[in-house]
Amino acid sequence: MAAPALTRDYGAILGDSTADDHLGYTPIDQLYTSPQTEQNLAIAGSGADSQRSEWQNWGTANQIRCKWATIRVGLNDFDPGTTSAAITARYQRLASAVKRRISGKVILSTVTPCRERLVSVHGEVDGEFCYQQWLALNQAIQGGGSTPITGCDGVASSHTATLNDGLGNLLALYDHGDGIHINNAGRTIVAASEMAALTASGAI
Repeated sequence: MAAPALTRDYGAILGDSTADDHLGYTPIDQLYTSPQTEQNLAIAGSGADSQRSEWQNWGTANQIRCKWATIRVGLNDFDPGTTSAAITARYQRLASAVKRRISGKVILSTVTPCRERLVSVHGEVDGEFCYQQWLALNQAIQGGGSTPITGCDGVASSHTATLNDGLGNLLALYDHGDGIHINNAGRTIVAASEMAALTASGAI
């Protein structure tokens, strides 16, 4: 007997503290303008591996009914004790896991600026090393570098340039005040960037 038809389509949002309701800011799904329902799987502190676990735990039926997904992680993966190649590989595993099960399009989203925060947490030398990881991951998300992220349907990147002060730091206008968390003005810019990429891909 055939499985009953699902009557609602969903878009899934995977991410970190820039997408959930961290620090009291509006969850990113409430800033999307899609006519579909969004399922926000983002969790503060998540990296690519933990979001992959969240996706897998969500269940096959939910995954298959998904008409699109956006992936925006990376802020919690930068670490002076690892390599850019390892970080990119984590992101690729997440993107591939989502793409394997989803019935629609998968959009990758570049990481928001955070250089000042990386230096303040890790120190000048290690912070700059992590900033190079940030540059490498954003390049890979956009299909460049030595290990480009592959197999997905589009990239949202305009928000990263808009939020950037030109030196890799988060502009004060969009900064919660800690150099890494975007406020609602910044979240609105990210949501618009991702919605534009979803539209360009034909996902919505």
